Amino acid sequence: GFKAIQHLRSSYYFLGGFYQAAWKDTAKAKEYLYLAAYCQEKLCRWPIEDQYQVTQCLVDLNNTDHFLMGVIADADEQLLSDLGGLLMIPERNPPKRKRGIALGTGTIMLTFGEDKKARKCAEQVVALEEKAKRPTSPWAFYAKGMLALLDEDEVTLNLALVSMVEKWRKGDGPEVPTLLFPYVAGLAKLAAKRGIPVTVDVLECPKELIRPEKADYSHLELPRPKFGFPWERKAAGEGGVQ
Repeated sequence: GFKAIQHLRSSYYFLGGFYQAAWKDTAKAKEYLYLAAYCQEKLCRWPIEDQYQVTQCLVDLNNTDHFLMGVIADADEQLLSDLGGLLMIPERNPPKRKRGIALGTGTIMLTFGEDKKARKCAEQVVALEEKAKRPTSPWAFYAKGMLALLDEDEVTLNLALVSMVEKWRKGDGPEVPTLLFPYVAGLAKLAAKRGIPVTVDVLECPKELIRPEKADYSHLELPRPKFGFPWERKAAGEGGVQ
């Protein structure tokens, strides 16, 4: 059910970073990141009226990192489009979360070439961080990186990526480093897709994962409940999907 997909999502994220960091198995790492994005898309579709199986925190733009896992994995446009649309549903994103909404929306707009909208969102994040006296926060650097990408400013983009890594490393425990930062690697991947050279190559943003490639995940066995997802059972008249 819902919680099983939720746990699988987290496990796939970890495995994606682990396979790349430990064994340099980029193909397998991307498979796991694709599966993490797939699970996030399914969580976003879960009926929200069931208070015991869904929480708002799993279906809003705070989960843009899982959208970026799909970007890193070179997922098909349909999955990214579906997931991006679900994450941006207005009623799931309270207006008070201005930074999160602008950052997530900007990322999704940037992915699909909606550059004017992406720029507006990035500028909003920068302004919000400066107003809050956080001009060097990871999110400020992320937004500045988005603007540099839009301006095709290779130097500023790479500086922003390095700054993001440095900021997030300070928050990591020394004995348990984060293996992959989706926001750093995802933004780097979006830049690489536009032909902008990315020089950053670290544990959290390995060059192998940000290289644009065609991917086919049709061979994967995608996780699903034994009797189908709730919306499938409903469509079948609660008779179950075999």
